Parts: sequence; C-alpha cells; structure tokens
Amino acid sequence: MFNQKKILINAYACGPHWGSEIGMGWNWVINLSNYCELTVITEKGFQSEIEKVLPSLKLKYIPKFYYIDIGDKGRFLFWKQGSYTFYKHYKIWQKNAYVLAKQLVADNKYDIVHQLNMIGYREPGYLWKIEDTTYIIGPIGGYEQFPISFLSMLNMRDLIFALARNLINYTQRNFLTRPKKAYSRSNHIIAATPTGLKHIMKYKSNNIEIITETGAYKLSDLKENNDLTESTTFTITWVGKLHGAKALPLALKAISKSKYKNQIEFNIIGDGPNLKKYQKMASDLKLSNIIWHGKMANFKVKDIISNSQLFFFTSILEATSTVIFEALERNVPVLCHNTCGFGHVIDETCGIKIPLINPKKSIEQFSQEIDKIIEDRRRLNLLQKGCRSKIESYFWGNKASKMNEIYNKCLS
Repeated sequence: MFNQKKILINAYACGPHWGSEIGMGWNWVINLSNYCELTVITEKGFQSEIEKVLPSLKLKYIPKFYYIDIGDKGRFLFWKQGSYTFYKHYKIWQKNAYVLAKQLVADNKYDIVHQLNMIGYREPGYLWKIEDTTYIIGPIGGYEQFPISFLSMLNMRDLIFALARNLINYTQRNFLTRPKKAYSRSNHIIAATPTGLKHIMKYKSNNIEIITETGAYKLSDLKENNDLTESTTFTITWVGKLHGAKALPLALKAISKSKYKNQIEFNIIGDGPNLKKYQKMASDLKLSNIIWHGKMANFKVKDIISNSQLFFFTSILEATSTVIFEALERNVPVLCHNTCGFGHVIDETCGIKIPLINPKKSIEQFSQEIDKIIEDRRRLNLLQKGCRSKIESYFWGNKASKMNEIYNKCLS
C-alpha cells in the first residue's frame, strides 16, 4: 500500500560531503529515498554539489530537488555559525519555502509534508500552515541550556555568549508561538534529545518520540577491535572546536591528574579562538604527550580515531554530535558526560559517562575513569566489542526504515 509514498521535505541544510546539519539533511534524504519518492526544498548554495552526485546515486527513487536562495549575507552567516542575526535571513527563506511548498502541494498529490531541518526549534518553518496534508516535524533540538555550574570555567567572551544564549533560549522556548502551532498541527513529532522531548510534550503529549538527528555508517572492513589493548601507550582522542561549550580544559586537567599521564598520548583535533590559551594551560599542567592536530579533513580525523583506545568527549552543550558515531563506528569507546543527545546514546556497553555536576567533579571523575580503564584492559576490550552492537540501531539505513514506519503509521 505504501511502496510509492510521495513525500515533500523541507531541509534547508542538505548536501553531500558534509557533517553536522548539512550531512544530517543529506543522509536522511538519501536513505529515505530507498522507501519513498522525495521532493526536497533546500538552499541554493548546495545545488552544485547535489547535482554533481545525483547521477551516480543508486537509489530506489532518485529525489527531486528545488532550490531557494537565502542570499550572500544569509549564507555567510550560516557558515559563520553562532550568529543570531542569521535567523532574520533564515525566516525569510522559510517563508519562500512555504510559498513554493504550497504550490508544489497544489500541483502534486503528496502523502506527507515533512519539516526536516534545521533541527533548532526556534524556526519551525511554515509547512504546518498547509491545510489537508499529513504533517511531520523533526528531529527537533536546541532546547538545552548551558549549565550554570559550569560558567566558572569560561573566559569572559564565552561567559557573555553563554549567558546571552541562556536568556534568549529561556525566553524563546517559553514564548515563541510558531513552534507551538507547528507541534499542535503535527501528525507526528521527532525529538532529537530527551530535553527536547520533555519541552515539546508540554504542547503535545502523543505521537512523539526520540530519534537522534544524526546517524552512523556501516563499516564492514573493521576488525572486532583495534588490537590496541596491549599497547603500553594509551591513546586518547578529542575532537571539537576550541571554545567554551566543548570544554577541552576538563580533558586537559583530568589527564594531568591521571596516575598514567606520562603513558597517555592525547590527540587534540580542531581549532578555535581559545587555541593559545589551551596550549598554555597544557604547558602549565606539564602535559608533554599532546599532539595538536588543528583542523583536519574528516577522513584524517577518522583515521586518528581508529587508532585510539578511547574517545574523550567533554562537551556540555550539544545535540548528539556526528563525531560520537564516528568513534562508535570504529569500535572506540566514548568517555563523556551524561547529558544532551550523546548521553542518550552512550551506555555501559560502549562507553563511560559521568554525571554533569560541576567542573571539579567532572575533572575528578574523568581522571578516575581513565585510570580504571587503563588498568582494566579486559573491560576496554568488552567496550570495544560493545560499540558494534550499539551502533547498529543508529545506522542510517535503520533510521530511515524507522522513519518510514512513522510515515506509514501516519497514513494508516
């Protein structure tokens, strides 16, 4: 009955060869195209990349794309990230997408319209206004606040940004009306994180569930483990932008307190405004076995993760993060906080997570867990094996199958 469902998707960020929101949009579209006939509205900046790869795609149904131009200024602000002035341009883009979508719905018989991304709740678009259609929204995120107990670890620039974000986020998540209207109108809602689920359920309590916004790839050429458990050097890798919310200082201080700090090789991948500050901190802590890789091509990042025994993820404000899946895909256990989307993914079978209390507690507990795992290589081996079974439910193909089931449920 549902073999040839026709779905209209709004995905502002959607393009091959990228991670984050762009890769998220692309992977949902490509994998859903094995189940449904998709028409996708996306930003014109991704057109050339999409049209280069479309002829080579081996899918059951090749998606059709329509492009709307956000303009040079809006596109610049999108790539800059972190600028709230972007939303002025993004709102206009969503209005134009609504006009196009309304025309497409009038000309074609779509079974479902789906507001896919970007995942932030602040701008839900306008597809919910199209009458007599089955409407789905999500994954939705962005509800998390910067924890007050961690503000003390920020420099002045990051502190001002975190406080401003918290204030704006509190105001918007309580008083913005369009998200509430979209939730009320929806036939089904996908939340990206447990925090998002909690807030959305204030306005809609049924037909809502958690599906992480990003996913994993099936890597068939990996061994069961990395064959690194007997190495005298213990390799830990950290990846992220060098700013406050990623909380690299927690990792530096935790490793400096480890009994085995001289045996630990610590890879730091990424750059950002706090690079020199963090390098000085590492020097003051007398951490000599650090490799500062800077920003790298994604395939190189994955190679370094593959040759690690532990992936250290200190972030305190995030959705799920693609790099978590990149570690699990390579059988590398994750050490992280029990918060946000990644706290929902990681469990005792594939990693170690500690409560998000305050910086002092995090440093102490991270350091203790590093020492425990270095001393218990059997446990490390079990965690490596557990990564593979954990990641299976997050494979893009399996996630698309689950979304297809939701489509079918909505149409039943």
